[in-house]
Amino acid sequence: MRSHSEPAALEFLETLNTLYEYVLDWSKGSKRRHVDGERGFIEGYIRREEFEILFGGEMILTDPSRTSELIGVWGRKAISEFKRTLRKRGAEFAVVHADASDRVVQRYARYHRKNRTPPSTVTSVKNPNP
Repeated sequence: MRSHSEPAALEFLETLNTLYEYVLDWSKGSKRRHVDGERGFIEGYIRREEFEILFGGEMILTDPSRTSELIGVWGRKAISEFKRTLRKRGAEFAVVHADASDRVVQRYARYHRKNRTPPSTVTSVKNPNP
């Protein structure tokens, strides 16, 4: 039985931006937690230049049809900081636990973080799909 407020709740959720949280297989069977969202939405609150200092890296992915570009981070600490930063900056979003095994990794960069300021050097940049 549906309540009269249920359609309003669903409508509200549809207007929210979405973050996708999932586990992604890396090379040699290593699995890591990830979170990402539509690149336009994320970069409206967090500039690309900030990913190094705030999260130690970023990953750019697409959906299988390559119509949607996503940007996100991996690792528990970076994921927590990512969501906290978005909230502090006024972003409203829903977190959906998803199967994102079909995501296509365009590139990722991991930075060595001894200090958060000044920005550290890039230790690796990979494009797994040359």
